[in-house]
Amino acid sequence: MGGIFLFSRNRIKRIRAEENEKNELQQKILETKMEALRAQMNPHFTFNALNSIQYYFLKNNVQEGLHFLTSFSKLIRQTVENASKESILLEEELDYIRQYIAIQQLRFPEIKLLWEIRDTVDTHKTYLPPMIIQPFIENIFEHAFGDGNEKEPAISFCIDKTERGLEIWIRDNGMGYKSGKKANGHVSRGIQLIKERIA
Repeated sequence: MGGIFLFSRNRIKRIRAEENEKNELQQKILETKMEALRAQMNPHFTFNALNSIQYYFLKNNVQEGLHFLTSFSKLIRQTVENASKESILLEEELDYIRQYIAIQQLRFPEIKLLWEIRDTVDTHKTYLPPMIIQPFIENIFEHAFGDGNEKEPAISFCIDKTERGLEIWIRDNGMGYKSGKKANGHVSRGIQLIKERIA
């Protein structure tokens, strides 16, 4: 009888501890969401990312959820820091993109990434305007792979330095997104802003 009582008490303690842990994580998710709003991140991306992170917690995969929540918080901090800078190192921009894609892959784990940085490029000495690549990546995830029906979806990057300057090629094998326009002819504001900044 004493053994049964002890087992029940330990089980109740474990359940309470798990509930407390989930409550703390829910609070962290809420705080992260508020940070994202202050950073003026795309609300759709924020909503989808936090929903995916929350899914890990609901499935009791707490460590994996914490890993992505930490990555997402770091992404927000970098967004705020980079917004006030005229230029950043290419290495910093690539690190930001890798983190952004890692969060997106919560929703699209089947998408493969292919990187090629040519020998002509020194990522530790090359500067470029911050957030210049991210809008293109976002459009790929939201439009090229939006329906999830692509076979072996992939995104490839090629970065080269030529006489013309720094060249960044971003390709995907999705359904297409021509000239920064959606099927209804609406011009992507993110792409338009990039063109204005480059000009």
